[in-house]
Amino acid sequence: MKIIATVALAAAALAGQLVTTAAASAAVPGRTAVFANSAGDSTASKTARAFCPSGTVVVGGGAALQALGSDSVKFRTVTPFRSVVDGRYGYTVIAEELRPFASNWSVAARAICAPAPAGYEIRSVTVAGSSVTPKTAAATCSPGRKALAPGGTVRGSNQVTLRGAVVNNARDGAFAIGDEVVAGFSGTWDMIATVVCANQPTGYAVVENQVASNGQPDSAVQVTCPPGTTVHGTGGLIIPSTAGDTHLYSFTSVEPNLVLIRAHRSTPTQNGTWQLRAQATCAA
Repeated sequence: MKIIATVALAAAALAGQLVTTAAASAAVPGRTAVFANSAGDSTASKTARAFCPSGTVVVGGGAALQALGSDSVKFRTVTPFRSVVDGRYGYTVIAEELRPFASNWSVAARAICAPAPAGYEIRSVTVAGSSVTPKTAAATCSPGRKALAPGGTVRGSNQVTLRGAVVNNARDGAFAIGDEVVAGFSGTWDMIATVVCANQPTGYAVVENQVASNGQPDSAVQVTCPPGTTVHGTGGLIIPSTAGDTHLYSFTSVEPNLVLIRAHRSTPTQNGTWQLRAQATCAA
């Protein structure tokens, strides 16, 4: 059983969802970090949603598994959103067990919020359901806008996992990739890519770092924004040698300028390696 340290997200999981707000270090006026924890119990699926304060929109965020279960719990959703119920903005994480896991566990979501920058929008694209694996969904900003934060969701079965979501090379959109946890799953599933966009902010940069797992069951990678900028969007991606062999369990940023991505082997008997990429979208 793997025990992890929680970095940058709320401390202990509570019996219900806990939301806290803290001023974030940034040059963006009103920029705020909001945290939310799921329940901490042994149910097989959990959701945490961090909602932005009134008068602000989501410009980034992240998610992490709390305490136990990195070898048995995977992400299904890590994404910024706007509620269709009340129009509020925030960041959500949905995680679920990929195999029976008796211990208590929880997840935490982190939303980075600010007054809406010029040209602000959230765009999403859904790839139709099928049994094809892996799947890629891509969302593109309106002309002239830049991508601030990516998001991704897989839907349909606990036998599929989110491999990651990143801003694209043109910096005008984002894509997300999903995969089967175990090769040979024949069910139908779909996926969604989401991107937060705005007019290019001052100091805009997208930086990346990538490492190899080198045969280890767990891997981590981090990347830091250029001097004078802070992190807005979190991106991460597993590039596996064996389909479905690896899943994400940390997809988060650390104030003021760092992104941390962690992944774990899904199938204990596998010995394949993978590449793990961390991506930070930064601005002054």
